[in-house]
Amino acid sequence: MKIQLKIDASFEEVEVTIQAPAYSEEVTQLMERLQTKPRRVIEGYKDEQLFFIKLEDIYCVYAEDNRLYIQTDDAEYSVKYKMYELEKQYDSFFFRIHKSMLIQFDAISSIQVKSFGETIVILENGMEFPISRKYLKELKDTLIGRRNQG
Repeated sequence: MKIQLKIDASFEEVEVTIQAPAYSEEVTQLMERLQTKPRRVIEGYKDEQLFFIKLEDIYCVYAEDNRLYIQTDDAEYSVKYKMYELEKQYDSFFFRIHKSMLIQFDAISSIQVKSFGETIVILENGMEFPISRKYLKELKDTLIGRRNQG
């Protein structure tokens, strides 16, 4: 996919044009993504009550016993999403560190190599989680890219 950007002061609003050889699933997904405003909260359940948790307050998302949970400083909430749904919808906010966990980019304090080459991520709240080798290089590259952008 090629992306072109044209800045012109004569434009009155932002306009996006998609050009493709044929209508495809990729085109459909791109259109949906452009039209969908990302939600800044996730619904979580605790003690049979519904809570709206701000993305910024979430440290990690993890799967356990066929359920999905989000962890904040204050509490742990169950959510009615699939891991891949949150990963896809909030790909600029969360990163998968192994098959059953996403972490918030901005909550990362450090990455450390422990004995026998095990690599862990330490979050701002002190929580530590192992990083799967499968995701380690991509995490490092993404963090470097984010640091260079801003």
